[in-house]
Amino acid sequence: MTPQALLCGAAQPATLMVDSLQDDRLVAFGYAMHSMTIRSATTITNSLVPLLKTMRMVVDIAGGSGAFLQAILSHPALSSLRAIHFELPAVSAFARQRLIQDGHRHLCRRMEFIAGDMFSGGVFPGHAPFPALTLNPTSTSTQAPPPDPIPNTSPTPGPVSHGGVLYIFSSVLHDWPAERNIALLAKAVRSLPHGGTLLVHEMFLSADPTQSSTIATTMDVAMLMWAEGGQCTRDQVDDWLQLAVHIARGAK
Repeated sequence: MTPQALLCGAAQPATLMVDSLQDDRLVAFGYAMHSMTIRSATTITNSLVPLLKTMRMVVDIAGGSGAFLQAILSHPALSSLRAIHFELPAVSAFARQRLIQDGHRHLCRRMEFIAGDMFSGGVFPGHAPFPALTLNPTSTSTQAPPPDPIPNTSPTPGPVSHGGVLYIFSSVLHDWPAERNIALLAKAVRSLPHGGTLLVHEMFLSADPTQSSTIATTMDVAMLMWAEGGQCTRDQVDDWLQLAVHIARGAK
């Protein structure tokens, strides 16, 4: 579950959760989601090292606590990889603060934290051509950033060119109904440069409901209560991706 799902799908107390980095509920929610994500993110990273080594940029859409990017950028074989964390403003600020407080300040030098709404605009950050993009680790929003206490001792990265871009949706699609997921995936397809890759990470339900794991079924009930979507099957995501490709290519 993402903070944006709570913002859009729940009542006023949940809205407060994503309004300010000073809100204890945002911090508690962020760390809870981090503890649920970091182990699977590390496992997935280890299994995808050959693919990730071909990438120059990873963009985590609705990246939450930054767990997935932490796992990827911490891997010793991926030391040249750079990343964009895209989230709501307060969550973006929380992710950066958490990384620093948890001893990953050095990773922030290879990241840009961009604040925004994933449902707004025609493309995601990191799309090509994107000649103005330089990964300034001091940025926490789309506005001019404040002075940063982290000295940048790494070389200034250049713009992203064609290929080598990975977009990640980790535990995002289960928050939203099918039509919104198709729109998000179509936006990602439009944003990807030639040779780019889209990674969807979800806890899938079985096509036969009686064969779904207990944790996936429990999560499905939670999503029905707290968000607008629910856990999906692998076939559902495949269908959404096919529709997204047709939409992104302008098919009728």
